[in-house]
Amino acid sequence: MAQVGKNGKPHVSKKPSIAREGGDPDKHKRGEERSSGTSSKAKHENLKDEKDSTIVVTGIPSVTAFETLRDKVKIHFQRQQNGGGDVNNVDIIAPEFLTAKITFDNAECVETVLKKEQKLLGGIVEVRKVDEEKGPIDNEVQQEQKEKADTDQAEIKCLKDELTTMKDKYDKTVRTHAEERGKRNETLVKARQLEKQQNDRAGADQAKIKQLE
Repeated sequence: MAQVGKNGKPHVSKKPSIAREGGDPDKHKRGEERSSGTSSKAKHENLKDEKDSTIVVTGIPSVTAFETLRDKVKIHFQRQQNGGGDVNNVDIIAPEFLTAKITFDNAECVETVLKKEQKLLGGIVEVRKVDEEKGPIDNEVQQEQKEKADTDQAEIKCLKDELTTMKDKYDKTVRTHAEERGKRNETLVKARQLEKQQNDRAGADQAKIKQLE
């Protein structure tokens, strides 16, 4: 017999719904798998797009501080005259070898940059696409760039030593000239004093001669 509610209408009992409480677990699992597959595919496409939009630059001259190197590299490859465009990211991936990885917003910039000779910070640099198998820098390039960086650092040290030597010589020359000027001035003062003494004595002698006359 159906129960009657307070409002006079028959009271219908509600049975728990499987769909509401838990739903189909297999269906939920299949949804997660599809979501995961879509996410992995999107991630793979993003990595591919980033690879197609990325170049590796090696042989950057070691003539600027590492702190400002990233900005200088970015500005260079943003200029249209260098074949570049909007830069998404710059990584100095091997500062000891002075190598950088540049990612553009537009993959077409990679081709236009590769067609031009790139002169960065006063030196010709090597530009190439990212090679997934070798990685952004292979061992041969690393060794070559390390040797070049060591040579550059040695040359810079020699130049600094030469400048220091030249400065020391200049300072010594300035001090010598100052000492010589001081000695000349001292001699001139003594000569003037001696001349004054002689004039004073001559005047006194003239006065005595007049008295004797």
